[in-house]
Amino acid sequence: MPKKGNLDPNASERSVYQRKYNSKPEQKKRRASRNGARREAEKIHGKSALVGKDVDHTVGNTKGDLDNKKTRIISSSTNRSAGAKASHRNRSIY
Repeated sequence: MPKKGNLDPNASERSVYQRKYNSKPEQKKRRASRNGARREAEKIHGKSALVGKDVDHTVGNTKGDLDNKKTRIISSSTNRSAGAKASHRNRSIY
């Protein structure tokens, strides 16, 4: 395993790209915002209420911060399939 901060010499191109993307300052801020939203939900509802659940931002803001946006607690499978359902909504089955 490579040392912290180094890439595996056999890492795929996609893996290298994803690591570079996730280390950008704007992505770090968005990740911190998501983590903060989960902590807030834990304070309100308790940690046990969030086991196996995701904290979902109801506002579909793809750019900018997510601070002070409305959130809801939904199952992780529902949350992670939501994007796939939206992208297939207008497709014809023929």
